[in-house]
Amino acid sequence: MKKIVIKVLMLTVLLSVSVSSYAYDFEVDGIYYNKIDGGLEVANGPHVLDYDGKISIPQEVNGMSVIAIGDDAFKERTDLVEVTIPNTVERIGDRAFYGCEYLYSVEIPDLVKTIGDSAFRGCGISYVSIGQSVQTIGNYAFAGCESKSIRIPDNVTHIGDYAFSYVDALVIKLGRGLKTMGVGAFCGSSLSSITIPDGVKKISVSAFEDCSGLTSISFGNGVEDIGDDSFNATGFITLDIPDNVKRIGISTFGNCHQLKSLTLGRGLETIEDGAFESCEDLEEIRCKSLIPPKAYLRSFESYLITLFVPTEAKRDYESTAPWFNFVDIRGWDFGGVNSIEKGTVNAFVSNNTVVVNGANVGDLLEVYDVAGRLVYSGTDTTISVPTKGIYIVRVAGQTFKVAL
Repeated sequence: MKKIVIKVLMLTVLLSVSVSSYAYDFEVDGIYYNKIDGGLEVANGPHVLDYDGKISIPQEVNGMSVIAIGDDAFKERTDLVEVTIPNTVERIGDRAFYGCEYLYSVEIPDLVKTIGDSAFRGCGISYVSIGQSVQTIGNYAFAGCESKSIRIPDNVTHIGDYAFSYVDALVIKLGRGLKTMGVGAFCGSSLSSITIPDGVKKISVSAFEDCSGLTSISFGNGVEDIGDDSFNATGFITLDIPDNVKRIGISTFGNCHQLKSLTLGRGLETIEDGAFESCEDLEEIRCKSLIPPKAYLRSFESYLITLFVPTEAKRDYESTAPWFNFVDIRGWDFGGVNSIEKGTVNAFVSNNTVVVNGANVGDLLEVYDVAGRLVYSGTDTTISVPTKGIYIVRVAGQTFKVAL
């Protein structure tokens, strides 16, 4: 008798789990809905109806506005080819269209603010229009899609992990409002060029890894950190790291087998282990920094190439590891090192202090001695230094010398 009771209870639990996996309030014309605050959410329901390829979600049902596409709403509907999302929708949930491999076109309305994790992952989308109000694009949101061109609106501030990984897009345009991107955000995609907006301070780990066709990049003025593996196995032939970049991560440009010429900016402080490993075709490096950046023996694949450095810093490079390993170190006048020729910023010496004029309020000022030791870091524009000598001043993304 006890065994029968237990079996009945187990069957009841299984049935309740099965029923609860489709949590919806009602169905109209083959679309399932839940009532939520402010209106209706399209819900996940049993796959018993054939959509015949196309579906148009109405703006209003039973007098209530459709304001969201819920989690898993159309997950793995392989009969879905085209969908019309109404202008009333404000959110597209996690996995909403996940695995709709024959869904080839989608327009995301302007009211939508959030696109959830894996929302369109694995879809056959060849055309996508992202609404102007979208602020956040979730992890894996468009991973594996086939769209040839993607434009990220200016209101988007965050792109999640692997959001556009392995898409077929040859052109990806990032909006001006972008601030952060997740791990592997565009890895494995087919793009050939990219412009990083000024609001991005760090390029995330593996962000563009394995984008073998990527040959051109424009770094924004805000980029300070190029993360680990972020451009590993890309197609650069020449590469110019701007003055605002302070750190190049582990294996960041590793396996860039076609890279021949590399320029490192004045503000660079650290080149991590393996940053340029397996860049066996690299022929020359131009390092503009007056202070040899911290680097490791394996930061570079080979030291049997020419290294150009500022003439006045040549001896420092020749006596600093691992830079002294380069077989051919040459002094070079890169221009704009001793003074800031463009703009209004300038520096001078007065009464044993370094005075900086023209910097913006809050700009970080750094002063180093000739040995590379940090003497001052802060926002004061009048800086006392301990002894007479030559000092290196970094401010507003530029570097120059003063002498007491």
